Formats: sequence, C-alpha cells, structure tokens
Amino acid sequence: MSFSMRKSNEGGLPETDESLRQMFGENAIITRVGRFNLVHLDNPDEGELERRIRDFDPDEYFEDDCPLCRLMREEGGNIVYDEFP
Repeated sequence: MSFSMRKSNEGGLPETDESLRQMFGENAIITRVGRFNLVHLDNPDEGELERRIRDFDPDEYFEDDCPLCRLMREEGGNIVYDEFP
C-alpha cells in the first residue's frame, strides 16, 4: 500500500474518476472515504473492498509525531492498494 498527495485542482475540487483512471489505469477500482481516494489496483474481492472502506481511518494510518503525516492527513490524497506487500 502506498500514499500520494492529491494534486490540487482548480478551485480545490476533488479528483474525478476520469483523472484517477488516467493516472492509475482503466482497471483501477476507486472508492472514497472523506478527503481520501482509495485506489485498488490489486482486484480485491467484494468482502476485502468493503473491509478496506470500513476500516480506513486516517487518524490510525498516519503517525501523530510526523509533520508530513499530519499535513497529508489534513489535505487528503490517494491511498493506493497494489499487489506488492
């Protein structure tokens, strides 16, 4: 799993499915949790997809003592699930 900061769009609008698919490929499964796009490149089954959405909590994902992590938690971004461990 990896993280990328969201690139600011004009007006600060969220990235569209179209722009995310241009970045990650047509087969990407895209879900949203708050300010975060969860991009699933590893073709999870429906149960795994639901678990990821249900369990994603930015306050648990990002460390409190890391200034960059605090910024990412506040700004949102793309959480990418890929096939690599």
